[in-house]
Amino acid sequence: MVVLGLALGWDAWRLAWLYPFLAFAWVWSLLVYVFHYHTTIGQHTRFNVRALSQHGVLSWLWLNFNQHASHHMSPNLPWYQLSERHQELPEPFRVKNQDTDRYWRAILQQLAGPTIVYAQDADPTPHMFVRWED
Repeated sequence: MVVLGLALGWDAWRLAWLYPFLAFAWVWSLLVYVFHYHTTIGQHTRFNVRALSQHGVLSWLWLNFNQHASHHMSPNLPWYQLSERHQELPEPFRVKNQDTDRYWRAILQQLAGPTIVYAQDADPTPHMFVRWED
């Protein structure tokens, strides 16, 4: 990288490699965390997730990652079976976690900032978190 920077000049290196890499990293982190953001927390990890709608080539290109709830319910399924074996979340989790099925809405929720939860709080945000009793 240093040799490339010296050969092209630092300005060219930043424009050609650094800025595109930072943009890619930011978009990638949004897409990875969007399935868990603004969802329930707790012991039942497989239900603390959401699925987002997506169709056609993008589903295939992203290996059906939008079927994230199905992935959590059956983590051993290969990516190409996630759509066929779609599973819904249990009712209390579906109500809390599936407040949107659109990527752009989920990303806007994520960009709005985190919900802070303190361990000593009994129920800090009852509109977001489910306490599941076995």
